[in-house]
Amino acid sequence: RSTAAAFTLIPAVTYDTNLSTLYLMETFNPGAGQLRLWSITGAVGAETLAIVGTPTGSAFDSLPGVGNADFAPQAGSTARIMNNDSRVQNMVYRNGTLWTVHNAFLPVGSGTRTAVQWWQVSTGGSLLQGGRIDDPAGANFYAFPSIGVNKNSDVLIGFSRFSASQFASANYAFRFGTDAPNTLQSDTLFKSGAGGYFKTFGGGRNRWGDYSHTAVDPVNDTDLWTIQEYAEAPVGNANVDGTGRWGTYWAKVAINSGSTGSASSNEVIYVGGSFASFNGSARTNLVRLSTDGSLDSSFNVGTGPNNTVHAIAVYNSGTNYGKVLIGGAFSAYNGTTRNFIARLNTDGSLDSTFSASLAPDAAVRAIAIQSDGGIVLGGDFLTVNGSARGRIARILDDGSLDGSFTPSFDGQVLAIALQTNQIV
Repeated sequence: RSTAAAFTLIPAVTYDTNLSTLYLMETFNPGAGQLRLWSITGAVGAETLAIVGTPTGSAFDSLPGVGNADFAPQAGSTARIMNNDSRVQNMVYRNGTLWTVHNAFLPVGSGTRTAVQWWQVSTGGSLLQGGRIDDPAGANFYAFPSIGVNKNSDVLIGFSRFSASQFASANYAFRFGTDAPNTLQSDTLFKSGAGGYFKTFGGGRNRWGDYSHTAVDPVNDTDLWTIQEYAEAPVGNANVDGTGRWGTYWAKVAINSGSTGSASSNEVIYVGGSFASFNGSARTNLVRLSTDGSLDSSFNVGTGPNNTVHAIAVYNSGTNYGKVLIGGAFSAYNGTTRNFIARLNTDGSLDSTFSASLAPDAAVRAIAIQSDGGIVLGGDFLTVNGSARGRIARILDDGSLDGSFTPSFDGQVLAIALQTNQIV
């Protein structure tokens, strides 16, 4: 298939040796907030290139308002630094989804600053979450990003930062897979610039490095590394073309796997039952505690489940890493109908992507999550979504019933444990 209309197709770095489809991404229609996802399928020598879809997020400009001229401010020199355009910088396939990142020039229509825009996209081309590293006041510009994702869907984005109050620096931003959707933790400076940068190589443009790189540590598939460009001290007067120098610097983000909140956080404890308060604080049937037993107030359940919680399971891998399944006798969660089972985001809000129509006809008392994302439920129920199930059922990752799993018990199922290739 001709790609004559495509613009810088970036292939996904793929960490799944069993994936038979390869994916590519490009910037497509910035004013409509659209990227375009492509796929390559078929045997080697008989490949098929196809358009999958157009992920749609927040609109941005493809170029700054000054076009291809030097753009970003810096300390130490009156010369500005070119930030290029909004083409996709890199993409990663991890845990069944795609992550990508690029420059975004804002505000739309005038492009007076540069932001980093990041996306998590389904393999069908739908936006799952995304956001920006941006300073709406326009003091800080963020550009030339790259993204890395580990086995737990923790994400690191590396980039350069520019400002009239600093030399061009190397920075990163991070998010745990358990952080609230569409959010990143604070921008972190890991290598300060040392001087002004001005070097056009006779081409009339003060170009910066077009690309950077961020990757997962191959030893543990958990820690993340990024290499970024920063401005070194110039050789002479930084206002004189040709005196500028750049350097590159590595940063390693060592991650406490399973943490939430920040890199130094510890594990957390989920407690369900039939209660109305914890240590004097109103909490209905579900709480999250720190390891010292104190209440984790960042986990906000609102009015919570309206009846007893009998079972809790936490996703330890995959795209739902850190999300929480609860089962019990409830019929609603924080005022929204959920019959006996619900999936929650890491901040305690209801996960609306998990089927709201899933409906056992009686209490769920046991939950186990399989490695493929499937969920095994046990309890008092005799039907799920109107289909006969003898107190045990398997639910697919999207919340639909697995019609191929039909064992039956003549009494309550109160506990379930998983062993490789077995359900115990």
